[in-house]
Amino acid sequence: FEVKNGQVLSFEVLNGKEINTYIIVGLGKLEDQEQMRRAAASVSRFLRQDKSKKYLINISFAFSIEAKHLTSLVEGFCLTAYSFSKYKKTPVLPDSKVDVVVNCNVHAKEMMAAFKKGEINSNAVYFARDIINESPSVLYPESLGAIIKKEFKNKTVSVQVHDVNWLKKNNMGGILAVGQGSAKKP
Repeated sequence: FEVKNGQVLSFEVLNGKEINTYIIVGLGKLEDQEQMRRAAASVSRFLRQDKSKKYLINISFAFSIEAKHLTSLVEGFCLTAYSFSKYKKTPVLPDSKVDVVVNCNVHAKEMMAAFKKGEINSNAVYFARDIINESPSVLYPESLGAIIKKEFKNKTVSVQVHDVNWLKKNNMGGILAVGQGSAKKP
């Protein structure tokens, strides 16, 4: 049989009194990180549709990979699970326990760094998506400045928020023009 890139094939096996579900996801010839990201996203979507509360995911590769592929793997799993649920009473995603075992040629220290990088990247995308999805009545220039300052406080990033006078003085006509359409100042 042949499983195409990103396609998920699942089958169940009776193991004593339990039924174990096995998932095979197609990767094809791994040419870039996006293939890995999409394959992991396919598995993540499959698991979200499943009603189980506990998963053991054993990922094995029949070929050599690089640490960057593991970063993409984490991003694919995480970014597919994103949901803007700030105003929802019940969580969108089920409260599941997922244990992941990865068998590959990447050394443990390098593997953990790649996983951490994938987590950091995913959290950054979550933060950006949360800002994009926020209501304009809550998120306006002044509140955006406060959110950004709070997010990057105690980080190695410098944040400067400018007022209308600074925008005028520095010829930021585009920002001022867009801001004229709002009751809030840019």
